[in-house]
Amino acid sequence: MSFCINCGQQIVNGSKFCANCGESVNQINATTDNERKTVYEGEIHKCPHCGEVLKAFETTCPTCKFEIRGTKVTSAVSDFAQKLEKIDLEEKRVELIKNFYIPNTKEDIYEFFIHAMSNLNVGGKELEAWQVKLEQTYHKAKLSFGNTKEFDYIENLYKNTIRENKKREAKNYLRKKWKILLSLFFGGVSIAMMAIGVLLGEASGDPDSAYYALVVLGIFPLGAIAFIALYSLENKHEQKKKQKNNFLGDIWDSLKRK
Repeated sequence: MSFCINCGQQIVNGSKFCANCGESVNQINATTDNERKTVYEGEIHKCPHCGEVLKAFETTCPTCKFEIRGTKVTSAVSDFAQKLEKIDLEEKRVELIKNFYIPNTKEDIYEFFIHAMSNLNVGGKELEAWQVKLEQTYHKAKLSFGNTKEFDYIENLYKNTIRENKKREAKNYLRKKWKILLSLFFGGVSIAMMAIGVLLGEASGDPDSAYYALVVLGIFPLGAIAFIALYSLENKHEQKKKQKNNFLGDIWDSLKRK
């Protein structure tokens, strides 16, 4: 079966001229069906039950209501998560996170976004790596999803996550630095009381002025600072003692196994 390249009309077998425009078959060198090619870009996912073309994130066929489940699917995100679980050293984990290339498909972008978001409770350099990766994934999702409901959902998750992460960082900072902050507060109160007592006492012109009592009272906050310092030293001593006991316990357990 061939077609006229002048008008596109099908040419009947054995004909020497096109029945539509009269072009000579021998002169136009008509093309055949086998020479016509259709190019498809990307993968098309179809329902295994009825063959309906499925959109991204669909888990149920919109035509026959068949549930898309039970299929074996391996993704770059799943492989990445499995590799990360096998690594114990923080440096290698950070390197793997930084070098991971964010996928291009919507399903993988969404999966990695959720994975990165769930790992923001770690500490140290690994937390910084996950924060950078989450930021990159958010911007890639913005380009890939466009102004869609799926991106609106991701954007809300991203904003809530960033907000909660800032609160968590503030709490961690206060938990680690509360002794220093409290010491600075008591130090400031002590200095202020002493300075006010001296200034008001001198201004009154009375060497026995009651204002000078503020200078004496200003010593008490310094005592609070000394108490905090002693508490910190005792805490560090207890922590070292626990670490030593744990270390000796590990050695004893390893000897018992032998």
